[in-house]
Amino acid sequence: MDSTYVEILKDLLDHLVQDENKPGLLRDFIPIISVVVGAFIALGSQFFFYLHSSRKERKRILLEAYSDCERITYLLGESFKELNMYKTHKKYFYRLFEIYGDSDNKDDAEKYHRRHTESNQEMLEVLNKIRTLTSEYYKNIAKFRKQIGENTTVSKNMVKFMNYEKEKSRGFDDITDTRELFKEEEKEERRLNEIYNKYTDHLKIINNEIYARI
Repeated sequence: MDSTYVEILKDLLDHLVQDENKPGLLRDFIPIISVVVGAFIALGSQFFFYLHSSRKERKRILLEAYSDCERITYLLGESFKELNMYKTHKKYFYRLFEIYGDSDNKDDAEKYHRRHTESNQEMLEVLNKIRTLTSEYYKNIAKFRKQIGENTTVSKNMVKFMNYEKEKSRGFDDITDTRELFKEEEKEERRLNEIYNKYTDHLKIINNEIYARI
């Protein structure tokens, strides 16, 4: 509450108390009224300060949640690209192992089998990273809901993101030419990336909704 207004009110009450011409009963009650009004002024000031602090804290929490969700969305997008690369590499190297395994070049066959195994291991590591990032994203959604409550846009898009059936990489069983195999592997990786981009689109909608509430 404005301090100038408080001072004016205080001076007015002091004037009323000091006025000898006031009726006795009113003059007796004016000090009590002064105390009550002063108490309301103090409580009003404290309540205003509480509301201002609460709004400021709420804005800070929502801004932190938004920034974190944006960061995680970007990292998930990059992780999906990495996942698709290892998915296609795994199939690609296994097909090379089969092709060279049918020839006399056993060293290359062994090399490509090893690369296939490595790609599978790296794919599993990326999947673990995606799970961790998704869990972090959920924590920020929980912060948002605690401040705003249930939100239809957030809930609907979170369900869609979680219910997506992750696309598998197609095999290359019918390809025998290594140059053609390389081209098909690149094409398959691009196909998967286009599909996985749609997964993070739902998170971007959620992020925009959080930002709109700040």
